[in-house]
Amino acid sequence: MDCPHCSSASTYQRAATTKKGYKCYHCRNCGKFFNERTLSPFNRLCHKTELIFKAVLFRLPYKLSLRELVEMFETEGITLSHETIRLWEAKFAPLIEKELKTERKGTVSSSWHADETLIKIKKEWHYLYRAIDSRGQLVEPKLARTRDLATTTNFFKEAVETVGQTPHKVTTDKESSYPGAIEATLGRKVEHQLLNT
Repeated sequence: MDCPHCSSASTYQRAATTKKGYKCYHCRNCGKFFNERTLSPFNRLCHKTELIFKAVLFRLPYKLSLRELVEMFETEGITLSHETIRLWEAKFAPLIEKELKTERKGTVSSSWHADETLIKIKKEWHYLYRAIDSRGQLVEPKLARTRDLATTTNFFKEAVETVGQTPHKVTTDKESSYPGAIEATLGRKVEHQLLNT
């Protein structure tokens, strides 16, 4: 493991581990000791990284309530408060989102399907924009309170920034903001196909 302090590869693993079981290392270059979580956002937390990821990832896609998660972990013999899970979500969900976006870069096809749907969040209506590629892989989601040219343009800009490429073809519904946003963001050479509805 490279040293998190000086980035040197001249390190060796020590026999000792942390109280949570993480491997410990010593850097021959800078002389510092470190473990698998040193300088990471998870360092010095009293719970394992895997547990934090599990709590946050169960919370977001499955829409489990904080109290449901507390009860779920209690069946595994792990005692957490709902406030702890809420703080983990606020702190680590953006980091997980950033990592997932990084993994999508350069992996999607050049044919996208974009649409938007109206959903209610805390008694307020929002538009959920979504682009997927021809293989069904997520390109980019975006939540917005409005559905207009500015919002749709920003959606496509963020999609291109995330995956690092411009599609050759985009299929959409007949929402009036798509043609202008596609031309302004993706260029006139991109084929815009309307979905038959």
